[in-house]
Amino acid sequence: VMAVRCAAAKRKSMNPMRIQPTTLIFMPPREPIEVIKGPNLTEAFDGSNYEVRCAVAKTVGNSIATTQQNQKGNPADGVRSSSPERPHQNKGFKPISLEEALGVLMSGFLRGGVGFLKGTGEMIKGSSGVNREVRVGVTHAYVIFVQILGGVWLERNITTLLTHVLDLVANPKAASSHVDAVYSRKCINFILRSILGRMLGEKAQASACKEIAHIVVKQMNSIEMGSIILGLGTTASNLLTDQSLSLVEATMAVLVHPCQAARLAAAWCLRCICVAVPSQITPLIDRCVEGIENMRTSPEAIAGYSGALAAVLGSVRLSPLGVPNTGYEVIFNTAEELLRSASQNSRLSLNRTQAGWLLIGAIMTLGVPVVRGLLPRMLLLWRNSFPRSNKELESEKARGDAFTWQVTLEGRAGALSAMHSFVQNCPELVTDDIIRRLLTLLSLHSPCSLILKTYGQHLKAPAAMVRLRLYETLSLLPSHAFEGSYTHLLRMLVAEFTLTENPANTTTSQLRTVCHADDSVILGTWLQETDHRTIEDQLQPNSAAGSGALEHDPCCLYRPVLP
Repeated sequence: VMAVRCAAAKRKSMNPMRIQPTTLIFMPPREPIEVIKGPNLTEAFDGSNYEVRCAVAKTVGNSIATTQQNQKGNPADGVRSSSPERPHQNKGFKPISLEEALGVLMSGFLRGGVGFLKGTGEMIKGSSGVNREVRVGVTHAYVIFVQILGGVWLERNITTLLTHVLDLVANPKAASSHVDAVYSRKCINFILRSILGRMLGEKAQASACKEIAHIVVKQMNSIEMGSIILGLGTTASNLLTDQSLSLVEATMAVLVHPCQAARLAAAWCLRCICVAVPSQITPLIDRCVEGIENMRTSPEAIAGYSGALAAVLGSVRLSPLGVPNTGYEVIFNTAEELLRSASQNSRLSLNRTQAGWLLIGAIMTLGVPVVRGLLPRMLLLWRNSFPRSNKELESEKARGDAFTWQVTLEGRAGALSAMHSFVQNCPELVTDDIIRRLLTLLSLHSPCSLILKTYGQHLKAPAAMVRLRLYETLSLLPSHAFEGSYTHLLRMLVAEFTLTENPANTTTSQLRTVCHADDSVILGTWLQETDHRTIEDQLQPNSAAGSGALEHDPCCLYRPVLP
């Protein structure tokens, strides 16, 4: 069936005026925009595999691009449709505006997978949510649509297209759940990176960045702006010095946004700015430290400025300039103070704990020369994050409440992430004595299953993060070092694989990263070698729900970017 659908779509893409996307039925010439409207568009993508999605997307993109080619004031310089008939040559052809053409794609993106019997209101297919195959397929179609029309057309219509795409992700229908919101953002980022990053020249990219900066001021959506700046490199300095644009100011303003995803996107954008223009590193570090100090009573400011500071530190390894030694000491002192003061105000406990460990993990990326002098203080902070003895381990199980345990789990996950960063970035300092101390701490933590049973499933996410950080850290240590803990670890792994503790366990899989190359094909890893992996990964059976979102792993702000 998939082969037939794929062949039909490919045949249609060769002659978009003659064949419906979902069938092989020939029809009289008609407006291509009508051919793919409504259920035709969604049914073609519904339940599709990767090959069918690509083929149908080419058909849809080609058909919609046909409506825009050769219109007055709207020339296209890309690959033209192979149809022997031009749209305006068809009898009764009605010109289609760009807004209407984009509206067809928008309807598929927002309402894909749902159909109704005309006049009855009866739902005949799908659910109230958007079918992911349809959404990913329409995302491909957006890119192909613009690619066919070409770079000149894109430059002339950049404002309309950017406004449309960013309005698309802001639509409530694109975020019916948290996971849908994450994947919708990934789809929009894929569209923007595919067309802005690959179809525009340097000057046009700078103009696009200005357009996005103005939109950021209005909507506070900044992650894609960072990617463009990263691509521009040092030439982006002209954008940063443009007083009328105030690009850095606009991005910094997002750091206090109430939405975590927006704050993290702004932090990532600042990292990209520092990689492109290293002279911004020191000024931004100073501003972030100052922001934390001046807004110590704001949870959003603590989270936003600490995330930005961690992201900027993550860019230092890619810069030849580095940071003055006094700067590292100030940042570590700030992180240490956040951790020590976390228990003083319950309203800020969670944010201060997360922020403190995020900064310490980022400092570890600066390498041995910086970390060596901080190691004694680091060991003390790690020690204070775990029970000091088996007796204390047993006593902590009987005290506390749900909120206390949430802060505790976040603190231990943060401590483990800092350990992981330390072992990964400072291998010369990982002596046998340090390994022994770390393993002693790792053996002293309460079982997450007991905590979940006692205090509720809302602690499932922080408990899963503790497990993930534990596995990440242990994977970097020599296996012979924890031979005495094999029984305990195997018990944890069996529970993980069999979902013994909870059938709806939060995914913490490291399988793809450790799977043998010859076996990885069963995990869909061949997609990782394509440009489409960003959006196609959400359709893989082993993909974690909402994977790839910064809010699910803020440590990605300072970790190396995976190829």
